[in-house]
Amino acid sequence: MAFPPPSPPIETSLAMPAPWRSPSANTDRLLAALLSILWALGVGSILLPGPLIAFLAGAGMLVFLIPAFLFARLPTLAVSGLLLGAAATLAIAYDATPSLWRGLERSILFTAFLPTLSLLRASARGDARLEAYRARVEQVPTLRRPAWIVSGSFVLASVLSVGASAIFAPLLRQDASDDERIAQARANVCGAGLAIIWSPFFIALAVVSDFLPRVPLAGLIAAGALIGFAGMLLGTKIYAPSQPLIRLGEALAALKSFAPPILLITVLVVVVRATTQLSTIETMLLILPVLCLLRIATRPGGDFRRAGDDVWTGMMRMRDDIAVVSAAMIFGTVLTTTPWMADLGPMSFLADAPVGLLMLGTILLMAAIGFLGVQPLVTGTICLVVLTGLDLGVSDLAIGLTVLVGWSMSAILSLSSLVVRVTAGQYGVYPERLVVGRNLAFFVAFLPLALLMIWVVDNLVSAFPMIVF
Repeated sequence: MAFPPPSPPIETSLAMPAPWRSPSANTDRLLAALLSILWALGVGSILLPGPLIAFLAGAGMLVFLIPAFLFARLPTLAVSGLLLGAAATLAIAYDATPSLWRGLERSILFTAFLPTLSLLRASARGDARLEAYRARVEQVPTLRRPAWIVSGSFVLASVLSVGASAIFAPLLRQDASDDERIAQARANVCGAGLAIIWSPFFIALAVVSDFLPRVPLAGLIAAGALIGFAGMLLGTKIYAPSQPLIRLGEALAALKSFAPPILLITVLVVVVRATTQLSTIETMLLILPVLCLLRIATRPGGDFRRAGDDVWTGMMRMRDDIAVVSAAMIFGTVLTTTPWMADLGPMSFLADAPVGLLMLGTILLMAAIGFLGVQPLVTGTICLVVLTGLDLGVSDLAIGLTVLVGWSMSAILSLSSLVVRVTAGQYGVYPERLVVGRNLAFFVAFLPLALLMIWVVDNLVSAFPMIVF
């Protein structure tokens, strides 16, 4: 069975387009062509850094964003407009208007990251291991299948992102009841959401690493993977209570063929990041396209044209994603270059608040605002700026993990989350059914576990700094 074209890579709003302005096919193709140029400029800014290419990157982003905002969906316009308005207000108030342009230049890397992830998913299409794994899951009894879906999407979504739902949804029986569809869809959302905590192939970890450059990437991934794995174990009991944990070994064993390539790519990214001056996102932009092209070239019947069509189709749908990413990067750049926190009274209250309460509040805030429809990229950026600006007496690793857990929970509980909306479409259920019930129960149960594990990690780092790699 062929996989559908890759879906857009990050959690964004999929609300209806602006009713007065729908883009034509030619407009989408033009924006995709502009995005191709921005992709090349993003890679070029890493290989040939300098003021000229930085200016070209900023100018290119501006040229792309004007029509992108013109044809953006209403929620995108609202969120991006608020972010840009706040950024402009702060920049003018603190005489820091050059930071607006620096934010625009900075957003080129994150813009280039999106089609890179699309290429990564396109390179996985037609993989014989995916077909074999799907055939194995199909043999699992219906009541036990959600446990397999939680573990499977936790592993596969780490690379395929929301595309993992295309593996499991076709396994539903034609006469499957609504309860059966909802149970499996919720399990799918849970596993994919947990992958956000640790996978370098989500934009979440790239953003967190960019704001916390002193945190070794290996430590962030390793600690995030432990927290995510604990969440996966918890999820198997919540989504498939009749499945004994001891039987989970079967589900994990079925995934063993995927471990070597995922581990290899992750280790390669970590090693290059640790041995060069490159940031995490710069490392990903240089390594992933090469590995993806090699994968396509070496697999039986490798088809560059089909992969190119998949990536092109994905790029035609990325204008809203890039609008939000760019607005968040501009806003974040202004926040980090202006002394706004010193002039804000409540900041002194936060600085004196218990650290555990701040971390709990961060995760609850991100999940609640996500439930209301705001993308975790926005709330995550703000929380990173605030938490790193306070002298909390905790490690940057603990701050990063807190934001990643909040990002994950926002993706699981938000109606605007791409994880939720794409999964709902694949399983033929209403998105509203996926953010309540057992997904809400999972959040309540996982929250104290995640906070406990972050506390343990922070104390280990304080006692043994060398263990962060």
